[in-house]
Amino acid sequence: MLAAAAMSVPVAGCTSQHSQLVSKPAATSSQLAPSAVQVPSRAPTQAAASSAGELRASVDAALASSVAPSNAEVHAAVTATTMSVHLPMALSRVVAVARNGLVVVLGGLDAHNVTTSQTLIFDPTASSIRFGGHLAVAVHDAGAGIANGTAYVFGGGSAASTNAVQAVHTDGTAAIVGRLPGPRSDDSVAVAGDVLYVLGGYDGAHELAGVLATTDGVTFHQVGQLGETVRYGAAYASPGAVWMIGGEHQGTPIADIQRVDTRTGVSTLVGALPHPLAHAVVAVVGGQVLILGGSDGHYPQKTIYAFDPVTASVTLAGSLPESVSDMATAVVAGTAYVLGGDVLTGTRSIAPTAAIVAVSIS
Repeated sequence: MLAAAAMSVPVAGCTSQHSQLVSKPAATSSQLAPSAVQVPSRAPTQAAASSAGELRASVDAALASSVAPSNAEVHAAVTATTMSVHLPMALSRVVAVARNGLVVVLGGLDAHNVTTSQTLIFDPTASSIRFGGHLAVAVHDAGAGIANGTAYVFGGGSAASTNAVQAVHTDGTAAIVGRLPGPRSDDSVAVAGDVLYVLGGYDGAHELAGVLATTDGVTFHQVGQLGETVRYGAAYASPGAVWMIGGEHQGTPIADIQRVDTRTGVSTLVGALPHPLAHAVVAVVGGQVLILGGSDGHYPQKTIYAFDPVTASVTLAGSLPESVSDMATAVVAGTAYVLGGDVLTGTRSIAPTAAIVAVSIS
């Protein structure tokens, strides 16, 4: 484990494939209307623990604070625009949380593949960004979320995977407040109400299947297990269930959509993406659950899908300005901000970016 207030750590352990050669050029801008074609869900491998009506009610409750009604179909265009403001340095494998109208950007890997403890404060209203404080433990490939008004960073990696749980303040400073049951990096975090769920990941030697729940970053209990172990997945939660969308299984991207009933622990394979996808992020915008970017294992993606938790199907909803994976995202005032990530370069390799993209539904 790293000492507190570490500034940067050479990357090792959980990170890999940072310099893949690719052949697909990046796009520059987009504003696509939704596609009418939906990807049908796959049949469950186990009987679902909740009826469709109960599941719809739980999804509606999770989306109750959104601007648009809870409806899995996208009725308006998803717009993704690169902002004129950008991060002060290129970062990937980074996380972010929204606090009081600001976005706190946490840790990550810089352009030299060095793990940083630096935090940044992004103000979307003023289109400005400044340096914040430092994480107590420098991490990349962590999970992050907010419960009961407190922002947390769960695990992550540097020289090795860590079990540290760090509470993040509005000024970007952080302190260790708890410990995961074991080391965990490459994990996914989803929030339903005041409950944070930590899904999957990697302990430094093995992929993890456990789904942990916490309300305070200190006490954890396992509510279930994924049917197959996943790293770098995209996660979403509503009261009573969590979904793991895609990710990597045994080092290979997968298309599977897994649902875990957090009341019974039952794990079900409920659907599939159009193609294998890992290193993507989830953002709820205008009542829609959006899956942004990611990687197919060879190069970043720019696709935006809308995900319907009831049918476990996805709809093509739009496109990011350029293909990107391993980015951070946070939602402020109905707009999702995509920060940093790995993108295609002019030499057809993959490298971190400093770009900030605003994603909204109009």
